Amino acid sequence: MDGKGNIAPVFTEPDKYLIYMVDNLETEPENTFHMMGTVMHKKQ
Repeated sequence: MDGKGNIAPVFTEPDKYLIYMVDNLETEPENTFHMMGTVMHKKQ
């Protein structure tokens, strides 16, 4: 992109998606702050 904002769907296919956010991807989850959850995207 050219540095400008873009509005677009994040999920395009119906499925179950894992969302994983962490302070440091280079370590085990128990050694850093992390959040994990799932999102279910259904066909509309």
